[in-house]
Amino acid sequence: MVLPNPEREIRLLAVRSLRGANFWSPGPVTRVDVAPGAYDEISSAEIPGFTESLLGALPGLVEHRCSVGKRGGFVTRLERGTYAPHIIEHVALELQAAIGHDVSFGRARGGDAPGIYTVVFEHRHGRVGARAAELAVRMVRAAFAGTL
Repeated sequence: MVLPNPEREIRLLAVRSLRGANFWSPGPVTRVDVAPGAYDEISSAEIPGFTESLLGALPGLVEHRCSVGKRGGFVTRLERGTYAPHIIEHVALELQAAIGHDVSFGRARGGDAPGIYTVVFEHRHGRVGARAAELAVRMVRAAFAGTL
């Protein structure tokens, strides 16, 4: 299968730090608006080696419970097939965990227009959350491209 170039398709539209109680959470979160383009229709399960590649780069993802509710829940979701915005959420959380920030809350939801998604995730420091968002998008693009 020839895939569209994720560098061109998965676009980071906006990153905002929300410092206090907000629509999404009683505490600080980073809000990311993302347009996955063609990857709105291409799941992680459709890409050979995607899950293994992502876990090779971020082995701590195996600890993410996700909606399955148990250790490895996010890995199960990757194997069954999940989409770029949801993956960006978990990668951003794991990048922060890797530097010792205890964060776990995140959500990926349809955004303000078709083809736009809002991803929110907990942060301890706004600038760290913003950088985690940028790096998460880069890593997810690379994972879909097979170059992570």
